[in-house]
Formats: sequence, structure tokens, C-alpha cells
Amino acid sequence: MNDNPHPPLTDLQWLEITYETRDRFGIDQDSDPNHRYVQGISGKIEGLFEDLDQPVELGTLRLAKVDLFEASGHRLLEALDAESEELAHYLDVVDEGAQETHLGLLILDRIELVPWARGHGIGLHVLARAIRTWSDTDCLVVLTAHPPGVTGQQGRAGAAKLARYWAQLGLKRVKGTSPSILTGATSMRAVDDRVRQLSASLRVAP
Repeated sequence: MNDNPHPPLTDLQWLEITYETRDRFGIDQDSDPNHRYVQGISGKIEGLFEDLDQPVELGTLRLAKVDLFEASGHRLLEALDAESEELAHYLDVVDEGAQETHLGLLILDRIELVPWARGHGIGLHVLARAIRTWSDTDCLVVLTAHPPGVTGQQGRAGAAKLARYWAQLGLKRVKGTSPSILTGATSMRAVDDRVRQLSASLRVAP
């Protein structure tokens, strides 16, 4: 009997992310505000391992791309709240100045890895690639550094630890937000460099 049914991560050769998107309905004013201004994106994370013919599922991620140019003020709140109550927290960092500077908002909403794949930099690699795929030079990127389901002092300590971890993507912590939110404008060259660095540390293709 095999007590360890999972392939060793040292045999990981390739990480593949397969995305599914929900298209925005554009200017159809009869549609819900989140359908007009928010593009929902979900991804499946798989790993290709040496000596295995089939990919192995490693986790999932969820993103949201928001049209800041069209959705301003109350419309933005309605759109985020209609998509998810959790997304409405990001309104704290999308002030008028951010909307004047950026045309789009990319929310890195959630990433979940299978337990045996955690703690090896795979999450950083996946989110760096997601930023490279779904953002552009005028896009503001945000994520929440908060362990799900953990509150109180333990939650605050976990948030601080996660904030330091996700900050490796070039995002900075936003003061005064709860739960902790990190934000940053994207630089495609910096993102590409980070993807290559993470790929080298994982020894997988970028």
C-alpha cells in the first residue's frame, strides 16, 4: 500500500492554468451591474509531473476584472457588491485618485491549493502568471492578505504573515484597511521577471 499517493514536487515539470471567463454584457443597462462592469474569471491549476501521463490537479483560483472607466462612484459599489460581498471591501482602495489613474481593476480574489502543494512557492508563481495574463499597464492589482475563517489575534498575525508573502509580487500593504489589502500598479517587465524567478526556484517552465 502506498502511504504517499501524491507525486513528489521535485518531479514537477510544468504548471498549467486553464481559465474560464464570464463575459461582460457591455452597455446593456437591463443587466445586473456586476455583469455590466465585472468580468468573472476562474482558473484550474494543474501540474505535469515526470513519469506521469496525466496532469494532477493542484488547486483553483478566482479573479475579477473591473472596468473602472465605466463603473465609477455608486455604480462601482453596486457592481462589486452584486458580484460578492467580499469584493465590496476593495472599494476602500479604489478612490477617485485611483480611478483617474487606472482604467481597470484586477482583483486576485482567491487561490486554493491542495494541502500537499502548499509552502513551495506555487501560489506566488500562479498569481504572478495570472497578473501577467489578465492585467495591463493601466490596471490596478489588489488582493486581500487574510487567512480565511481565522479571526482575532491569530487572524491579524496570519494576515501580517500573508502580507509579507504576497508582497513578493511587488504589491504594497494599504494602511487602514481591514482585512489587510495589498495593492499595486502593474509593470509587465517586473511581472515577467518575477515569473522567471519563481519558475527557476520551482524548476518549472515560465
